[in-house]
Amino acid sequence: MPTVGPRTGVYSLGGNASIIFALPNTSQTAPNVKTVWAQITWFVGPGSGTVTLVPFGPNTATIQVINNQTLADGWGHTTIRYDLDHNPSLEYYQIKNNTPGATLFIDQVVLDTICAPVPEPMTMLALGMGLVGLAARRKKR
Repeated sequence: MPTVGPRTGVYSLGGNASIIFALPNTSQTAPNVKTVWAQITWFVGPGSGTVTLVPFGPNTATIQVINNQTLADGWGHTTIRYDLDHNPSLEYYQIKNNTPGATLFIDQVVLDTICAPVPEPMTMLALGMGLVGLAARRKKR
């Protein structure tokens, strides 16, 4: 693995090379939403460019770049948020070199997933009816 500046053991992606991450999930019985946060430390040489982690396959996500900054040593650090309207059993993300004639170096990738259950409509209806009942009871007194 190459050394680039002060960083050793980095991944080198030349040409059309890519890194693919598979994120398996535990099965969920209720509908869920999922958020994936990605942090990538990268460098494009020679020249300049950008990097992104792209979901691919049957699952799609709403993508929002939260932060894209240049670090003191010339490397870039990008934070990206992905929102999925469900929690698939497996999803894939890919880092690909999209800068012609340059090599993309990856030092660190951190993926963090958050899955949250979405209340079923009948549960929300029952909760709402209970709150209305409490309000009506309080009003009678």
